[in-house]
Amino acid sequence: MFFLYFYFIYMESANSKDSIQVEAGNWLLLQDAAKWARWLAIAGYLFLVGLVYLGIRSANTLLFLPIKDPAIRELAAATCVGAILSCLFLYFPFRWLYRFGSHMKKAGQEANLSSLTISLICLRAFFRYLAIWLFLLIGLYVVFVSITGVASMLKWGAQ
Repeated sequence: MFFLYFYFIYMESANSKDSIQVEAGNWLLLQDAAKWARWLAIAGYLFLVGLVYLGIRSANTLLFLPIKDPAIRELAAATCVGAILSCLFLYFPFRWLYRFGSHMKKAGQEANLSSLTISLICLRAFFRYLAIWLFLLIGLYVVFVSITGVASMLKWGAQ
C-alpha cells in the first residue's frame, strides 16, 4: 500500500511535467529569440560563404599560380586548410540556429507541437556544441599556461 501511494504521487508529478503552459508574453519572447537566431544563422552562412571563397582563392594560388616564394605558398596552404576547417566546425551551429528559428516560427504560426520539439532539440544541440568547444578551449588554455609556467620556472627559452 505504501508503494502504491508513492507510485501515484510520482505518476502525478510526471504527468504534470509533461504539460507545460506557456504564457503569451513568454511565447512572444521565444518568437523573438527565434527571429534573432535565424538572423544570426543567415549572417553565419554568409560568413561561411566568405570563408569558402577565401579557401578557394588560397587553393587557386597554391595549385595553379606559379609562385616560387615558399613563404607565400605556406601562407596559402595554411589559409586554405584554416578556411576549410572553420567551415566544417561552424556549419553545424549555424544550421542548428537556423532550424531552431524556422521551427519555432512554424510552431508559433501553426501551433505545431512537433515543430516546437524539433526547435528545442536544435537549441539543445547548439548549446551542447558550444559547451564542448568551451571546455576544449579551457583545457587547451590550462595546458598552455601549465607548459609556459614550467618553461619559465626551468628558465627555458630566451634569456
